[in-house]
Amino acid sequence: MSRLVRGMERFELDTGRLLERIGVDPGSLRQPSAQVCARKMDLLWQLAADAIPEVFLPVDLWRLHPRGIEHLAHGVHGSLTLREATSRLTCTIESLGIAPLYDLIDEGGQFHLKVTAPYPGFSPLRQVAALATCIEVWRRLGDCDLKLRQVHLALTEPADAAIAEQLRRYFGCEPRFDAGQSSLSLELADIDRPLLEWTVGATRLADTVRRQLADGLTSMEGMAMRLELSSRTLQRRLAEEGVSFSHLLGEVRCQLAVQYLREGRYTIKQIAYLLGFGDLSNFARTFRGWHGVSPSEYQRQQADSSDGARPDT
Repeated sequence: MSRLVRGMERFELDTGRLLERIGVDPGSLRQPSAQVCARKMDLLWQLAADAIPEVFLPVDLWRLHPRGIEHLAHGVHGSLTLREATSRLTCTIESLGIAPLYDLIDEGGQFHLKVTAPYPGFSPLRQVAALATCIEVWRRLGDCDLKLRQVHLALTEPADAAIAEQLRRYFGCEPRFDAGQSSLSLELADIDRPLLEWTVGATRLADTVRRQLADGLTSMEGMAMRLELSSRTLQRRLAEEGVSFSHLLGEVRCQLAVQYLREGRYTIKQIAYLLGFGDLSNFARTFRGWHGVSPSEYQRQQADSSDGARPDT
């Protein structure tokens, strides 16, 4: 549990108060032989998840993992294929005594990574974090732009459309909710593809930042935390590539704003939220600076253009 507490501290949570709520003396964790029952571990996970701002939920819960993602990724370097790396990764996690357990299955022409609850009542949030841990390690092995075919989550579908959209963008496909077991699937050709093919011409940091911005991370501090860098190091390394964080943020926001307005799936207020703007007026002012018109005017222009392009019937 002491490792989990250290992970919680990265979110600046009041760990002492949370431990007291589950009946654990914070001072007792300093003892090398300290042990806490699995049920209390689950409860602590749930309390931590409830205390973290919604923007982090649920896929960012991999950061509560007691070992850094970079350390886990380093432990699987040298693997010949993604399958070998995944096998080594899951074995490492299980050997550390960190529930849950993983099942790696080939079935129906696809590779399935399933999270197995070690006991009844195991936290669904921990299942999702376990999937995200594997995805984050995969993404650090090189330019692994994997196409997930299916994702099942043992979570209730979020009522907030913005949160559901963040999950869709994170996984790259529509997740299915209310599953009895969290799992993901990808093609056998991808899982057995030599890692050398993935890593030729490894992605620049700027391209990685662009992908993370598109996933909803819009603050320098949040981006640095996701990449496990200091803000200063992130700024310096981007400068070495000839770009700045603010430039990349504006570029991605502009592209997504146009995409969302054309799709018509979200209200302008929802789009402002998805792009990380504090209020609607700020978004409208910024959008006008990009395109010379307000978001609503741009949407009307697109609708008029589409109507004019339709043949008469």
